[in-house]
Formats: sequence, structure tokens, C-alpha cells
Amino acid sequence: MKNNFVRFLLIFLLLISSISCKKKEHPFANLSLDDCALWALASQNETIQDAAAKEFSPLKLKYCNLFDILGDEQSFVWVKFNFTLPDELKNEELGVVFPYINFADKAWCNGVFIGETGSFPPHYYSSLYKSHIYTIPKNILNQNEENTILLKIFSQGNGTISDGNLIAKIDRAKYYANKKDFISSKIYLLFEGILNAAFLFLMFFYFAKKSKYLLHFALSCLSTFFFLAFFSGNEWPGYGDQILNFTLFAKFTLFFGFYFSTYTTMNFMFDYIGIQQPKYWIIIKNILLCSTIIITFVIKDYVTLLRMFTPMAIVYTAQLLFVNAYILINIKKNKNKNQLISLTIGFLPSIICIFIDFIARTLNHNINHPFFMIFGWEITVTFFIFMLSLEYSKVFVQNEKFNKDLQRQIELRTVDLTFANEKLLYENHRAQKDLNMASIVQQKFFARPEGEVKNWEIAIVYEPLDKVSGDLYDFYIQDNLLNGFSLFDASGHGVAAALITMLSKNIIYKAFRRSLEQNQKVSAALKDVNDKIIKAKGDIENYLTGVMVRFSDIDENTSKVELSSAGHPYPVLYSAKQDKIVDLKQLDQEVHFGAIGMAGIEVSFSDIDFEMSKGDILVTFSDGIIELCDENRNSFGRSRLEDMIKEHKDLPIDEILEILKTQAHKFRGDNPRDDDLTVIILKRV
Repeated sequence: MKNNFVRFLLIFLLLISSISCKKKEHPFANLSLDDCALWALASQNETIQDAAAKEFSPLKLKYCNLFDILGDEQSFVWVKFNFTLPDELKNEELGVVFPYINFADKAWCNGVFIGETGSFPPHYYSSLYKSHIYTIPKNILNQNEENTILLKIFSQGNGTISDGNLIAKIDRAKYYANKKDFISSKIYLLFEGILNAAFLFLMFFYFAKKSKYLLHFALSCLSTFFFLAFFSGNEWPGYGDQILNFTLFAKFTLFFGFYFSTYTTMNFMFDYIGIQQPKYWIIIKNILLCSTIIITFVIKDYVTLLRMFTPMAIVYTAQLLFVNAYILINIKKNKNKNQLISLTIGFLPSIICIFIDFIARTLNHNINHPFFMIFGWEITVTFFIFMLSLEYSKVFVQNEKFNKDLQRQIELRTVDLTFANEKLLYENHRAQKDLNMASIVQQKFFARPEGEVKNWEIAIVYEPLDKVSGDLYDFYIQDNLLNGFSLFDASGHGVAAALITMLSKNIIYKAFRRSLEQNQKVSAALKDVNDKIIKAKGDIENYLTGVMVRFSDIDENTSKVELSSAGHPYPVLYSAKQDKIVDLKQLDQEVHFGAIGMAGIEVSFSDIDFEMSKGDILVTFSDGIIELCDENRNSFGRSRLEDMIKEHKDLPIDEILEILKTQAHKFRGDNPRDDDLTVIILKRV
């Protein structure tokens, strides 16, 4: 076991080293601002007119650069970037991204206010590790002359504006900001989820065996969960709403989380080794814990808190060193070397990653990577849970058998997906040679329902932008009964998007049938689709949005409808009884997010239940209809679609569809479409 762990540790260190050292190029057109940063002192009440008279000096972008200039007191500073647009960014809607600014800022471009992140005093709060992204309208930019972006930064504590700042087209800027946010902020949500699961797992074992080391390790995981909340705080609902001021937030997460995680970890070390803590030590560490909590609680401002963190960290580090020394001395008496070896191996990744963080952030002033100590701590948690699981292996014999069967099924499924992927690659090659044939194949692949469907009238318009489409739909009919249907929209259009639709249809069908047979929610089917498509498409970047709908008849006049959306526009529902359009989104008050096929991104899909009676109309569509633009770039929009449905509700749905096509064409005029267009209308009869 030791040799395997050493090999794993060496591979882990090589991966960390490669991540830390390699500087990746941005895979899109952008304008870097890192070489043109200038700074000048400011006061809280100064305006951009005051900044114009300032004398600016060059600013090196790195971690704690504002702290080096201003110190840790509350200060204001102007930071200016002068730039000229390259040809590829002219006459475009642009976005500017600042990956990390501590503490808060307001931004102007050519004297026009473009946004703020965080909040200035008196009710200040930090943007934490979230990227600062602002949209720059093209009408305020000098296309052929110099432009100026001016930031007024509120700096306190470890004041910083880091490197990696750039300007790009707005969609690419958002992509870049989201990627930075994932690395520096959202990734901690994943770690918090792991720690929360570890806490529950360990508490389960604790209630089963009543071992104190299980309780202390579980509390250590819970304390670390609160500690990490400081780094992902901007992702939590309510952050920045002034419900809890920033200083209190820092106390309850960064400080108290650190104190209790260290305290409970020390208790775990003693209990795991099986050494009794001396009474004098119990008194000392409890006095130190209470003292640091009281001192932290009475401190009023954030700057003083940060000043206290270093001595507090030294105090707790000294305690950890004492615990390790005491254990090493007394382990010889107890001859409990196996536990000591396990304890050393378990905490070694955390110690190594703390050292890497010290080099990267303190010596190298690099803040562009997450805290590696969190990776190390997750390995430590995983290691000890593994060790605990070995002690109770007999309890999990049946689960082991299940895991083996599951692995076998995964391998078989992987073979099926590999075969399907190879087939799609072959079809893609043929599609490039003969798009006309591909169009014919796709039209047949997404065929309309044949014959009558009981209780329903169905009308469909399916118009690819090119000869093949990135939209796909499917109806699930058995014995003339409509069990449901789905409509999905692959990102992009053309051959690549069309291949994704052909890959996805069978996966979606199987997921729908499986959820129907197992009586699962429709959102569970979408999550199943998400997992399968991520595996199936490999490195292909396309993703899908979509809607899946399931029908079940309540009686001859009414059907129950279950609907789930994955980042897709909600359908339009006309209620004949109420004679109005029903807002489906309002039926589900929870926040949902995510699309299909984006690896490593957390998703949450809605579940909406409602009923449809005779005369009710459900219109499902891809965004190609509502985002259809006229010559002035005005969108067709959802409200225009809703008004049209309500106005012509009494007509046969084939006529409604023709009216919609006519209105859309008239609205568009000579302006070309830029997306596939699919509309499905169902009427309960």
C-alpha cells in the first residue's frame, strides 16, 4: 500500500507542478491590458473628472501590488488602461475582464460608467475571488483612436489587481470570466460538497461505533466547509445583500472556520493514535481557542482582522507542531507505529500543498490558481475515509459486489458509446462530401408522427439554417397514445451541430423510456441524458439546451403534463379555461441552471407539473424563432409569439403555424436568419 501511495503522490505533484508553471494562451481574439496599467492615488469622494488631472505611474500587476503601494489601510486608487482596438475587435460589442481585484471597484470607459463589482464604504463588501466583467457598448469606443478604461478601486487588506486582464468580444469575455470564476471560486463549491458528504459519512460511522476520533474528524470536515465558504461566498444566495456585513462574514467563515478546523484536527490526531491528551494541554488549547474567538469577535473592522490573522495562524501552527512532537515522543511508549505511519501518510499531501501555496502566492505572487492546500486536504480526507472503510469492510461486502457489477455495466456501455462515436465520425465524413444527402437523412431521422394521435393535434415547422440542422425533436407514441416529446437545440449550427443531434436522439429516447418505466421525474431523465452525452461526445465542444415533456391522461378531457427544461426557453401555454397565456416559469420558484453536455459543470433542471384540458395549446420552440431579428436587430421576441397564439387560438393548429411562419417572415424582411428554427404546436382535443 505504501508503494502505491508514493507513486500516486509523485504523479499528483507532477500534475500540480505542470498546472502551476504552464501559461496557457487564450484560444480567441483578445486584447491584453497587462502591459499598460497605470495608477494614481485617489480619495473616496473624487470623481473621474478629478482623475483626469492626476499624474499616473506604471503599475506591475501581481498579487498584493496595491498593498505594496498603499499598505493595508482602507484606501482608494485610480487604475487606468489606455488601449487601441485591433482590427478584429472593431465595431463589436466588447467585454473587459479583470480576473481578480481586491477589494471592490467601479469602472468607466471613455468617461462612461460601465459597472461596479463589490461595494464601497460605508456598507462595503468584497467581490472575493469572482472575476470583474463589464460590457463595453461599441458606440462609446473610439474605433481608430486611443481608448481609456478607468477603475476606481477600494483597497484594504491584501489590496490587489492581478494580471490576466483582457478585452474580447462579449461572448468570449463571458466565457473567459466564467472559466476564471470556476478555477478561483466555483471549484470550492465542489470541495464543500465533498466535505459535507464526508461529514455525513463520518457521523454515520460515529453513531454506529461512538468513536471520538470519528466525531472529531467529522467536525474537522464541517469546520473546513465553513472555512471554504469564504472563498466561494459570492456564489452563495444572499451574499452582498447586506443581511450580514462583510466583516462578520469573514469572522464566521475564514477565521472561526480556521480556528475550529485546526482545533478538531488536533483532537483527531490524538484520538486516532490512541494517546491520551495531557490535562494541562486540554486547558491550554481550550483557553487559546476561547481567547482567539473572543478577540476576533470584538474586532470591529476587516483591516484589523487581517492583521490579527498572521499571529493567530502562528499560534495554531505552534499548537499543531506541539501535537506532532508530543505524539512522536509518546508513540515509542505505546509502540503504535502503524497508526503513526497512517497519520503521516494521510497528512503528507496537505503539508506538501501548503508548501506549494506558500511558494506560488507568497514568493511567486501568483493568484491565478486555486489554493492547492484544498486539494491536499481533500486527499487527506479521502485517505482517512478509506482507512476507516477498511475497518468496516464486512459491512460493505454487498456494496462492493454492486460496484463491480456497475463497473462492468459502465465498461459495456463505454464499448457501445465508442461504437456509436465511431459511426458518427464516419457519418460526419460522408456528410462533408454530400450535404444534400445528409439533409435528406436528417429530415427522415426526425420524422413527424404518422397517423392520428389520440386526444392531440400536432403541427411542426422544422427549418434548418443550413442544409442540416442543430435542432432535434422526437415524439414518444405507443398505440396511438402520446406519452411525451422532446425538443433540443445543439449549440452552433451546420454539420457539427447536426451530428450532435443524431448522436443524441437515441440517448434521449432511452432516457425518456427509462424514466417512464421507472416512474422517475422528467428532470432525472435530463440528468441521465446529460451524463450519457458527456461521455458520448468526447472532446466535441457542442452542448445542447432542451425541453422534455411527458403526458398522462387523467380522463377523456384532461391530461397531466410533466415538463423539465435544461437551459431552454420555456414553452408557451395557452389555457382555454382561463383564456390567457400561463407563465410556466412561475410554476417553479427554484433557481435552475446548466445545459446538456458540459463536462465538469453542475446542473439543476426544473420539474413543472400542470394540466391541459380541451382547447389548451402548448407551443414549444427553439430560440431561432424568438431571437429572429429584423433589419434593425430587434428580436421577434416571446411576447409577440404569445400574442399571436392567443389571437388565433380558435383556428386549426396547422393554420396557426402558417400564420406564425408568415408573421416571422414578414418581421424578418430581407434580414438573413442566423439560427435553425423549430416550432411544435400541440392542442388538446
